[in-house]
Amino acid sequence: MQKKHDWWGTPRQITHVISDRKISWLELFSDLVFIIAIHYLISGLSEDISRLNIGRFVLVFLLVFDIWNNFVLYFDLHGNSSVRNTFLTIVLVAEVALLAATITTFFAGNYQPFIGMYLLLQVFMIYLWWRVVHFDPAHMLTIRPYLISAMVQLLLLVATFFIKNIAVQTILIVIVVLLKSVILISERHNFDLEFRQRKIPFEISDALQERYGTFTMIILGEAVATIVEQVAARLTLTTIFQFLLLMISVVSIFWLYYALIDSVHVKGKNYLKLVSFRGVHITFLLMLSLETFFAVNLFKQDTLFVRLGFVTSLILTISLIFILKAFSTLSWTEKRDFWWGGSLMLLLYGFTFVNAGILVLVSDLYLVTLIILHERALFLRNQLI
Repeated sequence: MQKKHDWWGTPRQITHVISDRKISWLELFSDLVFIIAIHYLISGLSEDISRLNIGRFVLVFLLVFDIWNNFVLYFDLHGNSSVRNTFLTIVLVAEVALLAATITTFFAGNYQPFIGMYLLLQVFMIYLWWRVVHFDPAHMLTIRPYLISAMVQLLLLVATFFIKNIAVQTILIVIVVLLKSVILISERHNFDLEFRQRKIPFEISDALQERYGTFTMIILGEAVATIVEQVAARLTLTTIFQFLLLMISVVSIFWLYYALIDSVHVKGKNYLKLVSFRGVHITFLLMLSLETFFAVNLFKQDTLFVRLGFVTSLILTISLIFILKAFSTLSWTEKRDFWWGGSLMLLLYGFTFVNAGILVLVSDLYLVTLIILHERALFLRNQLI
């Protein structure tokens, strides 16, 4: 006999692995709201480009991304098509939309609205994972340390909300971000033990990898939208030329990322490889967001600081794409191209002392060269098969 409230649904147990799982429409819908957050992040920093605000950019990005990453992992490990999941997703979307609306005030030095909304999301995540272990008690081995850390973070956020000193607020937020960053790595041995006991494979699912690809598309989409907005505001031959240069840069990063990552399948003997891949991916998305910001501001504020920021974030973005590719087996040719390409990237620093147009042109030529080399290597490999 079925229970009266079975229609509401329960989280899927971690041992119930769905092979060849596809991203659901519900997951794609939940990703849309993060476009707003990325937009406010980039536009907020554009109001006042300074080292302090770049630090704020990094903190807000990592906090927002942690919410997205938590829900993505929840969906990948425990999600299903129940009414409960649909309802929780709608709640998440509403809360993240309200959080995004407070990002501008964060850059203005008023942290309270952002922290207030983030507290609600932190409680939401604690509830989400607590209910998981309620229906799957054996999962407590790995969830308990996470919940303890999440409760400590919650208390620190409450303190941040009530403290008026901005320096102390910043320190507490940095501690929260650090706790979020180290918790999964620090309990990797617990994951090893649980995964082996419950015979769970150590691998990144295709659906999870596609979600990271979706977030990459969100950032690149924001770049395209901002570039189009700039040229539409002032349509001249100069702005059209700038538009083409920046579009080549965006399309080249898109091409490299999806061409290289598409063939990567992460499978290891322990949890460390999985969490390392996710960590590198998070860092890549942060660098890509910063690269997007500097790229769209290059021609608006052509200063040495912005040009250096563009080159540094671009070099790190491309390097991290190659590092992500290295999670699969690399051929000797691919390893050679990595070191050759990496060393040439450093030459871009020499062009930071000229104007933005020449800098972007040279970086575009470099990116296009990488694409040509990759496509040529792929063609030759296919010829041999």
